[in-house]
Amino acid sequence: MSTMFEETGYSNTKFTLDLGKNFKTSNVTNMSYMFYKIGYSSTIFKLNIGNYFDTSNVTDMQSMFESAGYNSPLFSLDCRNWNVSKVEYYSTFNSGVDSKVIAPSKFDEI
Repeated sequence: MSTMFEETGYSNTKFTLDLGKNFKTSNVTNMSYMFYKIGYSSTIFKLNIGNYFDTSNVTDMQSMFESAGYNSPLFSLDCRNWNVSKVEYYSTFNSGVDSKVIAPSKFDEI
């Protein structure tokens, strides 16, 4: 799933991505750049990753949310409780939007 939604809605002033109930990620190992710069120019940006966003097998989250929703004052995402026990690569996970996308607690410990 690496780069799957990269720069989606980049130039849109309003952008919503709703992954809802059918987006299951339990077998995914690479989420690097998955949401990189998604909705970058949007002043109204909404992201719903749904209830089945499972990160327990992911090993790479490098730049996963880098600059996502960059221009949206209302966008936020709390990832503190994600299972990231297998993640080895997470540099620039939320670069540019670290106040909007709260990284998993493990990333602060390392």
